[in-house]
Amino acid sequence: PWFELINACAQHDHGWMENERDALVDSRGYPQDFLHMPQPTTLAMARQNLMSAESVSRWCSILVARHGEHLYSSKDD
Repeated sequence: PWFELINACAQHDHGWMENERDALVDSRGYPQDFLHMPQPTTLAMARQNLMSAESVSRWCSILVARHGEHLYSSKDD
């Protein structure tokens, strides 16, 4: 479904918007790499991403979930 794929691409990072207001920076003041954030922060943002995508459509949510699964599959925790 082409339209759903485009929507997923557009929506996949919307869960970050709430948290970016909190200035997620490391101890040196640099933006944190999303793959190296504490697990509770990562999970909260992933949930927000999925909720945002689900509000668009189920396909959008599935595609965003698969994207996250691919990104985080290399992490040990």
